[in-house]
Amino acid sequence: MCSVVELAQEGASGLSVLRTFRLLRILKLVRFMPALKYQLVVMLKTMDSVATFCALLILFIFIFRSARLAIT
Repeated sequence: MCSVVELAQEGASGLSVLRTFRLLRILKLVRFMPALKYQLVVMLKTMDSVATFCALLILFIFIFRSARLAIT
């Protein structure tokens, strides 16, 4: 027996697939718009720096939290 919630979730998964295809349409536009391609390249290069910053931030949080736990 299926519940109403399970039926609603099945419909949502179908919609998420359609949303994925809608996002892929943006990548199709990149071929026709060089300015958009440039912006996407810049965003991808920036993501590397953001990932490094987040990793260092998590490391510092872990170190200072461990130091505080050692003091108390």
